[in-house]
Amino acid sequence: STLYIRTAGIDEKQAVQILDKFTLQGAIPEPVRLAQLLAHAKYQWDAGIY
Repeated sequence: STLYIRTAGIDEKQAVQILDKFTLQGAIPEPVRLAQLLAHAKYQWDAGIY
């Protein structure tokens, strides 16, 4: 999967270094992985699955 980033106040190289530090396993940085999990849980909650 592709991750698009926009930087402010740092260059692209620094942003990639930060993302690498947040990527504990696999290819998805932890903040992005957590956001996906929360969005999925909210969708299921709204759909009455939980």
